[in-house]
Amino acid sequence: HHLTAASGFYDKLTEVRPLGKSSRAQLAMTVLSLHHLGLTDIAWHLFDQISKDGLQAGGEAYSYWLFIAGETRNPQREIDVFEQMARTAHTRGLQGACWNAVVVRCLTLGDESRARRSLQVMDMEELCNPLSEVLRQRLGLPAPRSAVGNIDWRRREKDEHEWVTNSLGFS
Repeated sequence: HHLTAASGFYDKLTEVRPLGKSSRAQLAMTVLSLHHLGLTDIAWHLFDQISKDGLQAGGEAYSYWLFIAGETRNPQREIDVFEQMARTAHTRGLQGACWNAVVVRCLTLGDESRARRSLQVMDMEELCNPLSEVLRQRLGLPAPRSAVGNIDWRRREKDEHEWVTNSLGFS
């Protein structure tokens, strides 16, 4: 598509990686605008490109894609968004929580294969937690190789917030 074609909007938007605050905000506004204009397929095309490139789109863009998935009754896309969030989250706690969401939604939709694969990723990444273990047992899977721990939540340090700028004025 022309939005993601070479030297197009997407290249400019993702020129600096990881995406900065301005790029994440532009992405989020673009996703919601495309949906409101009836160009939801293009919004998903942007998501697919972001996913392919392994980029962290930011909470606002992910929220809009989740909104679109719900409004269009597309649970597979909802799972895709949670999985991308899990793969790119900045903290292990958020990764574990997002993987849990992937597994729960997969089980709700009867996609046991994807649920099993997600639990395997959690085990390999050492993200197993009490909920993932309840879900693992529900699927009749063997105990994980990695230790089971609590989801690690912590407050972000002041310099980790998006609105904090460095000495050059960039966040």
